[in-house]
Amino acid sequence: MHDAEIPSVIYNTFKSLGFEDFTICINNRKILNGMFEYLNLKEKSVDILRVIDKIEKIGKDNVIKELTELKVEDEKIKVIMNFIEIERNIR
Repeated sequence: MHDAEIPSVIYNTFKSLGFEDFTICINNRKILNGMFEYLNLKEKSVDILRVIDKIEKIGKDNVIKELTELKVEDEKIKVIMNFIEIERNIR
C-alpha cells in the first residue's frame, strides 16, 4: 500500500506547486531480476542492472555495446531493451 502512496504524494505535490507536465518513473528490480532469470542471465544480473541504469547518461547504443561486452546474446539484449523501453502514461 505504501508503494502506491509515494507516487500519489509526488503527483499531488508537483500539481500543487503548479507543475503541469512531469513524469514519475517507477523501477522494480524484482521484475527485472525475474526476467534475467527467465533469460538464464541471473549470474550477470548485477552487471546488467548497472549497465541499464546508465541508459540516460550513455544512451541506448552504448548500453547495447556494454551488454555485448558482458557477453549477453543479441536476442537477449533485444528482449531486455524492449522491456526497459516500455512506457506507460497514466493520467
